[in-house]
Amino acid sequence: MDKEELFYKYLPIVERCVMRIKERIPAHVEADDLVNQGVIGLLDAIDRFDPQKGVPFPVFAEIRVRGAIMDYLRSLDWLPRSSRGRLKEYEEALKMLEQKLGREPTPKELGDLLGVDEEEVHRLELEVANQFFVSLATPIVESENPQTLLDVLAGDEEESPEAICERVETIELLAKAIDKLPERDQLLLSLYYRDNLTMKEIGRVLDISESRVSQLHSRALLRLKDEINNLSGRE
Repeated sequence: MDKEELFYKYLPIVERCVMRIKERIPAHVEADDLVNQGVIGLLDAIDRFDPQKGVPFPVFAEIRVRGAIMDYLRSLDWLPRSSRGRLKEYEEALKMLEQKLGREPTPKELGDLLGVDEEEVHRLELEVANQFFVSLATPIVESENPQTLLDVLAGDEEESPEAICERVETIELLAKAIDKLPERDQLLLSLYYRDNLTMKEIGRVLDISESRVSQLHSRALLRLKDEINNLSGRE
C-alpha cells in the first residue's frame, strides 16, 4: 500500500481524535484547526512508520495525530494562570481528603475545604478533566526531561539501546501503577484508552452521566500520576 492509499484509508483516525479531543476543550477552539493539525500528524506517521518495530500502523498513527493536535493546543496556552493555580489547590485538597478519609471525598467535603460551594467544585472538576484532555501527552514522571505516554508508546527510530531499555522500564512502571488503581479507575481508563469509547459512551456503560465520567477520568489520571511518582521514588 503506497503513502496516498495509507493516508485515505486512515484519515478517519483524524476525525475520531478530533471528536474526542474537542469535547474536552473550550468551545472557541475551531474543530477545523484541529483537523488540519491531525492531518499533519497523520502525514508524519506515514513518513516515520517502521513496521519492524512491531507497532501496528493504526496505533502509531493515532499517537502521532494526537501528538500533533496536542502541540497545537499547547501553543495556544488556553488555560489562564489563575485557573492553573486554582486547579492545583483542588488537586491538593482531593489528595489530602482521600488520605484522611480513606475514600473518595464528596463534592461538599471538597467544597468545605476549599471554601466554595458544590457548584464551584463541579466546575473545578470539569476544568481538571479539560486540563487532561491531552493525557497521552501529559508528563507521567516529573523530571528535568519529563516523559509522556506519547513518548513511551511511540518511541523514536533513532533510539539507542539504552533509550529502548529505559522506555521498556517506563512501560513496566506504568503497568504496575495501573494495577494499583481501584478497579473502577482501571475500567474507566481501559474503556477510554483501549476501547476508544467517548465520555458519553462510557456513561452509558457505567450508567452515570457524561459529566460524572469526566470527573472520574480526571481523578483517575491524578491517581495514576501519583502512583507512578510513588513507584519511581519521587515525591
